[in-house]
Amino acid sequence: MQPLGAVLGALALVHSAAASPIQTPEIASRGEHVATSATVTNFKVSRNNTHINYAATIQVHPNHGKALVYTHATKGAEIPETSNFWDSPDPDLYFRFNRVPSAAHGEAYRLVLTDSHVIGQSINLAYISPAKEWSGKYGRVYTGDAEFKLE
Repeated sequence: MQPLGAVLGALALVHSAAASPIQTPEIASRGEHVATSATVTNFKVSRNNTHINYAATIQVHPNHGKALVYTHATKGAEIPETSNFWDSPDPDLYFRFNRVPSAAHGEAYRLVLTDSHVIGQSINLAYISPAKEWSGKYGRVYTGDAEFKLE
């Protein structure tokens, strides 16, 4: 049988080891705010002989700083079903579009901005543009609004 002091000392060691927190990496925030909406202005789509070119200015809310200009190009004369991510001055904001079936609008294009400034909490903000605003081959490319809100 061990003396009471030795038992209590061993229990104290076990208790202090169990009480210390396990060192786990904290989820780090790389930005101050998670986006709640964004305003798109100067949305343009133009065509040349080999590519379709896209450009937009996007202001993310709450304020992520100055409005950012996004650009992109796709090969060919027709608007694709989906775009890759547009060139972005902010590596944690991703803008793209994809064609989707929409019960409310028929065929449509969904323009999506993904904010990944907060790890584990990426937010998608979207705008649905009816496909009739996006023309096919050789016609005008985009006839919809140049300004809209992503929510």
